[in-house]
Amino acid sequence: RRSPHGIVDQVVDAFNQSDKMILAVAPEGTRSPIYPWKTGFLAIAHKAQVPVVLVGFDFKHKTVKFGPSLEHHNSIDENMHAVYSFFIDINAKYPDKVKYSEQ
Repeated sequence: RRSPHGIVDQVVDAFNQSDKMILAVAPEGTRSPIYPWKTGFLAIAHKAQVPVVLVGFDFKHKTVKFGPSLEHHNSIDENMHAVYSFFIDINAKYPDKVKYSEQ
């Protein structure tokens, strides 16, 4: 986890070699709250020039919520702002282990 060993470039290569590919990544950790969240999934999207579709599992309401599609031409900072804005209204399974800011 601390040494990604070029995983971003490996996944980008997989995207480039595939006609169709879907990659699902969970932004929320379950061990301890961290902020800022890891941005590797956005780095992959930027390098592979693919959109990111946000999907949230709201455990309190037992629903799945679909968010906006984030485009690769936006900056990673802009897209992370959209990620935080979307997930702040989603009720995590372990809400005490989610951190949306430096608070």
